[in-house]
Amino acid sequence: MRKTKKYDGEINDMIDVKIFILFLLDELRYPLGESVIREIMSENGAVGRFDFAECFSELVELGHITSYDDGKETLYVVSPLGHMVASELQGNIHNSIREKSRMLAMKHLSLHLRGATTEHKVEKTE
Repeated sequence: MRKTKKYDGEINDMIDVKIFILFLLDELRYPLGESVIREIMSENGAVGRFDFAECFSELVELGHITSYDDGKETLYVVSPLGHMVASELQGNIHNSIREKSRMLAMKHLSLHLRGATTEHKVEKTE
C-alpha cells in the first residue's frame, strides 16, 4: 500500500507521472503527436518537461501507448493495456489535478482540431 502524501500541486512520483499521462490520453481519446501531448502537459504545470519525456518514452516502450505514422507525423494513442492502467489507477492523482487537466486538455484539443494557433510578439518599449 502506498503512503499518501500532502498534495503540493505537482506530481513528483514517476509512477504517478505515467498514470497521469495515460489518464489524459485516455480522456482525450484522440491520436496526437508528441509535441501536442507535451504542450498539454506543460500547460497544466503538474509535470516537468524532463519527467514527461522520460515517462512518455517508457510508456511507449512498454506498450501502454501505441504509435502509428499518418504520413505527416507519428501519432500516439492509449493501448488497451494503457486504458486499463489509467482506469484502475487514476485515483492516485489528486482530484483537482484530474479536473483541471481534463478541462485544459479538452480546450487544447479543440483548438488543435480547429487549427488554431497562438501568436505572440515582443516589442521593446521605453
